[in-house]
Amino acid sequence: MARGRNKAARGFTIMEIMVSLVVIAVLLSLIAVGVRGALRQSKAAKEQFTASGLQTATEQFRNDFGFLPPLVVDGEPLADDDEGPVIEDPGRDGYLRIAVRDRAFLTGRDDSGAVDSSIVGFVNGQSGSDSSFSDKRYSKFSLAFYLMGECGARHPANDEPIDGVQGAGMLTPLRDGRFDPRGRRHEPFYTPRSADDVVRQYANRVEYREHTGSDPGGVAGDPASAAVVGLSGVAFRYYRWENLEPSDPDARLGEFLNIPKVLQSATTWSDPGATSEDQQARGGSYAIVGPGPDGVFGTEPVEVLERAVGRRLGDPNSADAVAKLRDEARRDNAVEIGR
Repeated sequence: MARGRNKAARGFTIMEIMVSLVVIAVLLSLIAVGVRGALRQSKAAKEQFTASGLQTATEQFRNDFGFLPPLVVDGEPLADDDEGPVIEDPGRDGYLRIAVRDRAFLTGRDDSGAVDSSIVGFVNGQSGSDSSFSDKRYSKFSLAFYLMGECGARHPANDEPIDGVQGAGMLTPLRDGRFDPRGRRHEPFYTPRSADDVVRQYANRVEYREHTGSDPGGVAGDPASAAVVGLSGVAFRYYRWENLEPSDPDARLGEFLNIPKVLQSATTWSDPGATSEDQQARGGSYAIVGPGPDGVFGTEPVEVLERAVGRRLGDPNSADAVAKLRDEARRDNAVEIGR
């Protein structure tokens, strides 16, 4: 009996303790993964909520004024050297005005009807493992300027705000991007929520590289700019596009539909007959797009996408592998499409 009592009192062996520690470590790892996943889902839901709110505000704007918010020229590298979000208008006594894109730009085509590679296409013609895709038919500033009246520019002659109202709010906007000095004051259509904020002089180094194909070094935002950013710190984009009429009844969809590639699976980018898997995009004319918790849209340089999703390409020279990486990166994007 004494031997039995001594054996029972001996306690755990080293092996039993090690097994217990391993089990505890596995459980903690599973809990950590679950917590990270839950936090990511929460962030994604908040960003989608913001995108929905911005779309609702866009529709309210259109109901009030009869047109969609103009597509603001964001400035370099999305514009020519002499353009920016605010430009001088010599026809109006040297006053400043918001620079906006015209209808021809929204089609993304040149005079011959072919896709204009300076508007839509791979940067520097590269489509390999170090590629990035540029579709300049979007603005980060339109949402803040026209849904919120958050524009920091002032007229040089009288130091009045360019939108006619100090702070949030604006005078009546016009299709050409100006604000009617005789118009009445309008309250903001959108107010920032807990999941987003308005950042003045917004600039994004990755975005510059996406459009230039090279590292720009230091990037300074335009003092007149303001952008709505989400939890990732990256601005929401406001895309606008116009589709062409088919040139002949046998034309394939991709030959006349101009849906931005950010709304399509990257596996179909090179197929003229393919469009977005989301049929709503086929009848759309604008979209609000947020990058999601990973902070990327899926069009950025490949090495940026690898860091964002936490994995490297198995075969960096495989177009299929690059397309799958882009789709993985865009999977958490917050998207709202409007007609």
